Amino acid sequence: MISLFDFPETKIYVLLEEEFRKLFFSSAFDIIGGRKELAKFLGVGYTAVNEWFHGYKKRSKNKITVQYCPIKAIKRIATLNFKDVNLVNDVEKHITSYRSWSGACINKPILPISENYKLLNIIAHILGDGSFTEHSMPYFSNSYEELRKEFIKNLNIFGKVEYLESFSSETPRVFFPTAIIHILRKKYKIDFKNKNFLDSSIIFNLPKDLICSFLKGIFDDEGYVSDSNVQICSSKKKLLFLSRELLNRLDIMSSKIFRYQEHYRKDGSISKVYYFDIYSNDLEKFQNLINFTHPKKREFLESIIKRKNRKWKYPNSNSIINIILNELEKNKTMTARDLSIKTMLSARNLRKNYLYSMERNNLITRFGKRRGKGGANLWKLNKQIHLNY
Repeated sequence: MISLFDFPETKIYVLLEEEFRKLFFSSAFDIIGGRKELAKFLGVGYTAVNEWFHGYKKRSKNKITVQYCPIKAIKRIATLNFKDVNLVNDVEKHITSYRSWSGACINKPILPISENYKLLNIIAHILGDGSFTEHSMPYFSNSYEELRKEFIKNLNIFGKVEYLESFSSETPRVFFPTAIIHILRKKYKIDFKNKNFLDSSIIFNLPKDLICSFLKGIFDDEGYVSDSNVQICSSKKKLLFLSRELLNRLDIMSSKIFRYQEHYRKDGSISKVYYFDIYSNDLEKFQNLINFTHPKKREFLESIIKRKNRKWKYPNSNSIINIILNELEKNKTMTARDLSIKTMLSARNLRKNYLYSMERNNLITRFGKRRGKGGANLWKLNKQIHLNY
């Protein structure tokens, strides 16, 4: 369990329930001798203490805003000699909302925070496809709705979280409160900007189910299911080293870490991307322990495993051709990868031994590429043909 008071130095501000807040501060005034004395004790101005007591700030005659109190100040006040010990012990129970110095809030918070699979999955998504700077709201960016929905749903472990799902960028984003970043980076010693654990022993010592949830998030964002295995790639080599070591602890064997050929971007910068593969013999273990939420990756992994366990070794050519023609008639356009699932052949085998020859025989034709980065060729029926080939 994670308490907000575990890290009083974090930039987190809280709003206490009104009745409790006034009792808590009034008791502190009585102990120390008044509001001015408490202000000196905390090293702040009298006005700040007064605003924390009332829970609001007057910015003008017509503008009043809610005033949050820094967790650091609450923690400091709690060191005073309160006669009612429960008043100090119950502070966290009476937090109605918290946030960073500005921005979105976590309302009706669930405190202390549970260290469960949802929390580790959130961390993985922020490291994988997240972005964070000190001067803007953090966000998780992914083109798949299923992963964005999972991220939003998992945020409910903190309480009623204010978030914004934005579609103004090329890839949709889910903006969430900066306070979550402050808590996670202190608890798990994470440098979110550089996507790096400063003390990896913390995650290594987590229970097995939490490690699996973390890896699921990483592979959902950074993983790729090829024709015969699962690969993960990232520009952050340390993140790959960590992921590989965690897989080893689950007895899932993987290759060494390699680097793709350097790619020069339009702006002249160089793309350096690293990767490693999970050995095909351990794909079923990966599926049972980790798997994907990403629908396509999940489907492709299942198809590889089915292909490995199929009862026949050599396909019936006429049967494969009929499957291709039938599927293209039903679905209009499909990629070789989509067709490989239906035929239980690898996409490479399908292209080399079936699709290209069927194209030469004018049975099918290529129809542009699927939208998105690295979109695959789409295939369609060349014309209305008799499907009992």
